[in-house]
Amino acid sequence: MRRAFTLVEIIIYLAIVGMIAVSLVLFSISVSSSRGKAKVVSEVQANARFALDTIRQKMRSASGINFGAGLPGSTSNTLTLITLDPLPTIFDLDTNNRLRMKVSSNPIEFLTSDEISVTDLRFTNLTDGAREHVRMFMTLRYKNAGSVEYQYEYSVESAMSIRF
Repeated sequence: MRRAFTLVEIIIYLAIVGMIAVSLVLFSISVSSSRGKAKVVSEVQANARFALDTIRQKMRSASGINFGAGLPGSTSNTLTLITLDPLPTIFDLDTNNRLRMKVSSNPIEFLTSDEISVTDLRFTNLTDGAREHVRMFMTLRYKNAGSVEYQYEYSVESAMSIRF
């Protein structure tokens, strides 16, 4: 005698398989979304680290800081380092809010990628005597955020001094 599945058994089986399939699809969407968010966070933080490390390195090899007429405590969005080269090293923002570095007569180098916008950049003169000090505050934001999930902003603050 051949035994077949009843209609109720088939419906229960399809319901269970359907729930498992929906769960797998939702899990895949969640993993994909998390991966995208992690990429955004990683990109912003990597740009911040690279910019900060580059400015620190240039500060260590500089012989002075040009604040113009800036007194201790004054703030600017441009940092000009005096070097052994006749022309200074300048850090500032371009019109697209990308952090750039102009070293002597070399072409401009960008310290942040096209995907990153520097929304706040401040250099504060902390000089208190013979040794020159600067506090840098910088906020970076991911530009190409297609949805709220991918919006990310990161702020970094550091104090640096000239070695000479």
